[in-house]
Amino acid sequence: MPWGPNNVGDANNAPNPIEKNMSQSDVKKYYNRADAVRRDTDKQKNITITLLDIDSAIISTLDSQLKLQVNDNGETIKVPVIYGNPERWVAMKKYGGIRDNQGKLLLPAIMIRRKSVENNKELATFNRYLNYETIMNYSEKNKYDRFDLMNKGAFPSKPTKQIYSVSLPTHVNITYECIIWTDYVDQNNKLIEQINLQNVPQHVAIIMDGNGRWAKQQGLDRLFGHSQGVESVRDTLKTARELGIKYLTLYAFSTENWNRPQSEIDGLMDLLIEAVTHELMELNNNGVRLLTIGDLNALPENCQKSLAEAKQQTADNHEITLVLALNYSSQSEITSAIKNIISDNNSGKITIDEINPELIDTYLYTKDIPNPELLIRTSGERRVSNFLLWQIAYAEFHFTSVFWPDFRRQHLLEAIIDYQLRERRFGKTSDQINKA
Repeated sequence: MPWGPNNVGDANNAPNPIEKNMSQSDVKKYYNRADAVRRDTDKQKNITITLLDIDSAIISTLDSQLKLQVNDNGETIKVPVIYGNPERWVAMKKYGGIRDNQGKLLLPAIMIRRKSVENNKELATFNRYLNYETIMNYSEKNKYDRFDLMNKGAFPSKPTKQIYSVSLPTHVNITYECIIWTDYVDQNNKLIEQINLQNVPQHVAIIMDGNGRWAKQQGLDRLFGHSQGVESVRDTLKTARELGIKYLTLYAFSTENWNRPQSEIDGLMDLLIEAVTHELMELNNNGVRLLTIGDLNALPENCQKSLAEAKQQTADNHEITLVLALNYSSQSEITSAIKNIISDNNSGKITIDEINPELIDTYLYTKDIPNPELLIRTSGERRVSNFLLWQIAYAEFHFTSVFWPDFRRQHLLEAIIDYQLRERRFGKTSDQINKA
């Protein structure tokens, strides 16, 4: 790691200065300060690695090597990295340094500050085993004068005798704090201002797609993408509740998903149990009722048990209903409904003349749930994948290229805005809708 922005190389990877015929001053510029500590012929006495050097290395790594960037309407912008405490940051915001010509704050920005410095007790104990003295003479040996060699271009006839001494190091653990400043809140506030809260869909259904591809892009296992998707569920549910949406249905596991590798299936089931168990208190605290649709009999018994307990404990909540589609197939749902209708007709419970769309609704998994008004699919795919085929007959579709683990509040708000820009005619003309 370089020690600061003025560092021009790494001693470990540097070319041999003798071979390059470098001057003494060039050598000093080339090597970092940590290297200079071991070279008393550099005539730089009592040089140590200070906290300032470490701070500089951290800043240099983030600013120069990582080169953090954001995409702003097609324009790539480098994110500035600033070192300082909160007071310095406030002063910069107020008096300049990160403002444009119009005085507008330049966001996003990253502030790095040293949060704490603590002695490493384990390594300090190691020091005492070495020597109780502050200064320790540890070696006496013959060594050729390096710079004499460089100047003469050949080995001198006699080696130079040198005594090396080193100060015992102070071992510390340093903690840094990274603060990212964005206009995320302002952006969300502007989005909310565009939403008519009197025209919010009462039921939103989401095909949560892209977990595996998201993980692959990060060089991680697919299951990690699914685990990260839990945070998206949490944020989306919170936003939906705040907007006044009454039903949120999530396509969590389809019947086709059984064709995936067994290890991934097992991981998904474990993740389901963990999420339901850990989120149960939050569901109750926020008035969330949990329901499921699909054939749960195929799920592992411990999954069935966890889901049954969660549904029972949240049954009296009325703020919003979270519906998880598990082992769900719309074609299987409709097939099952047809079989039950035929059976009830044969037994005399219903007649052929009674069969209509409204009756069919009562035979579906969603018999107690209103049909979705908005269907969202993430990851850029544009298909419904055997999800609520009957129920989405008049739903508005919103497709986003965002992978589900990255789906957050702003993306749901954008979907709601898109929904409210649509004219929902239900077979009527625009004139008829406007007159009504």
